[in-house]
Amino acid sequence: MNLDQKLHHQRLLDRARRRAAAGHHEDAIRLVRLLLRRDPANLDARLCVARILLDAGEAGPALSELDVADWYRQAGEAKLSRGAQTRHLMLRAKAMRRLGRAADARRVLESVLQLKPAHRGAALLLADLYIELNESDRALPLLENLADRYCNDRRVLRRLVDLYEAAGRFDRALACLNYLDASQDGSGGYELRRMRLLRHAGRYIDAIDVGEQLAAQSNDPVVHQELADIAAHLGDAPRATRHLAAIPTGDRSADHTITRARFHMRAGRFAQAGRLWWKLTRQSTGQTYAEANLAVCATVEHRTRLAARVIHTLRQRLDETELRRVMAGAWSDATPGRLWHRVGNRLDQDQPNGVLSGLMREAAGVFESRLAHHRTHADVHYHLAVCHEASGLRGAAAESLHRALDINPGYIDAARLRTRMLIEDGNLTAAKALCRATRQRKTDTDQLLDLELAIDVLRGQGARANRRLVDAQLSDETRTHVLQNVSNLLDTLDHAAASRWCQPDEPLSNDRAAAVAA
Repeated sequence: MNLDQKLHHQRLLDRARRRAAAGHHEDAIRLVRLLLRRDPANLDARLCVARILLDAGEAGPALSELDVADWYRQAGEAKLSRGAQTRHLMLRAKAMRRLGRAADARRVLESVLQLKPAHRGAALLLADLYIELNESDRALPLLENLADRYCNDRRVLRRLVDLYEAAGRFDRALACLNYLDASQDGSGGYELRRMRLLRHAGRYIDAIDVGEQLAAQSNDPVVHQELADIAAHLGDAPRATRHLAAIPTGDRSADHTITRARFHMRAGRFAQAGRLWWKLTRQSTGQTYAEANLAVCATVEHRTRLAARVIHTLRQRLDETELRRVMAGAWSDATPGRLWHRVGNRLDQDQPNGVLSGLMREAAGVFESRLAHHRTHADVHYHLAVCHEASGLRGAAAESLHRALDINPGYIDAARLRTRMLIEDGNLTAAKALCRATRQRKTDTDQLLDLELAIDVLRGQGARANRRLVDAQLSDETRTHVLQNVSNLLDTLDHAAASRWCQPDEPLSNDRAAAVAA
């Protein structure tokens, strides 16, 4: 081939590249095909047509062109320079990736880096493939090397932020994020991402500062939701309430309900939280997180049958390891941080819902040490009984309650707990006698009314229960509270009572209350 022919072929190739750059792929391919008919072994033309086909979304034909180029090269009819060989391998890796052959593409890119270790594009593409193949541990050192070499490469930094966040290394993710200038990033979510990373890193105050500035600028419902969630975690009731109220009704999602429920749990209002978790489980199936929190609320509220049913449902979908992890997350929402760290590691030995026992064992140890100096203190005996009862040590709980009532026969809280235990044991006669004895000492109280109603209902004396409720002359609010307590107690003995978790947040109407009593 003489010089004029080579120049003519180069002009055709340059013209084809210009047409491809302008988006005229068919014209570009026609020009390159014309050149290849005259010079089939022109590897630059083969690479050019492969690139054009790849840009046009035709990965299969592009890979075929690269295979032809390989044949000519192996046959010795043409040679590739080191740079052209690198471009050839990069095109092959991209085509294979688009065809779903990620493992093959990975091997090709590894060979590219052997030829040219500092090839930024190959390293980035290989890191993406490692992530796709769930080999993030191999992608991380690759990207860290790139970050050391190209400290201002935004593509590398964004990938590092994602990987560090996925690995739970939030401080490193924040350090990378600080290199990304929000005004030039173009993602529009820089500050929101930073707030979330600060929250995950445990820097809640810093997260709130960033979030408050962002909320003042954009009034974004997502930002208000994040701030409300952080405030609920910290127990900051005014801030949580303010940001929840700032979310327009039309923008309130399941996250809004979850934040309210978690806030109730942190404040010790497990009955209200339980209703919200129940609603979430009914909105769609497979709400594992909501079901786990519902089990926690049911356990704390002594609704043991409901808790057992929810745990049984979870066990059908999850293995034991996953079930313990999910329940640990639910209990951590309900438990103050320091106390959680003292008992959270016992999940491997305890039952999936047994964190309450761990918490109560810690508290029981404190009360037992106090009894060494305060044997005649009824409150200490009562609180020790609460710990024993929650841990399943009913005999020890009954003994502590008897001691508390011997010291103070009018101790309403101790009488309530002992009466409830007798009802659960089926000893309704002893429960009724204890209520009568306590009322003789506390004639001005209706704090035992819900237990007396439950005893009447369980003994089949519904009319007597109705008369007792009418004679008490309660206000609407107190009446609702009493009936809900009866419902909670009956749920431990009656499967049908579980449906009352679905009650709205508002108090029961008088008609509804009468229906429950009946």
